Amino acid sequence: MDIGCAVGRTTLELASHFDEVIGIDLSNAFIEAANNVLSSGYPDLVNKVKFIVGDACKLDQSLGKFSLIFGGNLIDRLYDPTAFLLQISQFLESHGVLILTSPYSWLEDFTPKDKWIGGYLKDGKPFTTQEGLRNVLGQHGFKELQAPEDIRFVIKENPWVYQYTLANVTFWQKL
Repeated sequence: MDIGCAVGRTTLELASHFDEVIGIDLSNAFIEAANNVLSSGYPDLVNKVKFIVGDACKLDQSLGKFSLIFGGNLIDRLYDPTAFLLQISQFLESHGVLILTSPYSWLEDFTPKDKWIGGYLKDGKPFTTQEGLRNVLGQHGFKELQAPEDIRFVIKENPWVYQYTLANVTFWQKL
C-alpha cells in the first residue's frame, strides 16, 4: 500500500515487485490523474494496481493487510500523524514493513502544532521527528530495522522551478 500516493509514481514502481498494490490519496484530482496514467501508460498493470481516495488518518478497515506500507512525504502533512501511526499496524501483516520518508518540514498549515510528533523544543532541547516516530511506533509493536537514511529528490513545481529536497527515510517492522 502506498499512502499519500499523489499521482501514483511510487505505486506503479511497487507494482513491479508485488502482486497487488493500492495507492491512496486524499486528493480526488491526484487519484483521477493516477488512474489516467495507469490506464494510458501502464495497461499491463491495470489488474495489479488500484487507486482510491482515502484519508490516511482514517483508513477503511476493508483495505485488508499488506506486507509493505509506504508513506512518502506524508507524516508532516497529516492533520493527525499520531492517529495515522496508531492505526497503521492494523493494515500490516505480521512482520510487515512500514517505510516512511519525509523532509520533516512541519507547518501549521497542514498539522496543528500540538499534533507535531517532532520538530520542536521539548524541555528546552530539540525533539526530532525521528525521536517522535521511535516513541509512537516503538510503544505500539514496531521495531526500527536500520538507522535512518537521507535521500535526495527533486519536485517539479512548474516548468521553471524545481524543488531540491533532502528527506529522511525510516524502516519499521511490525512485531
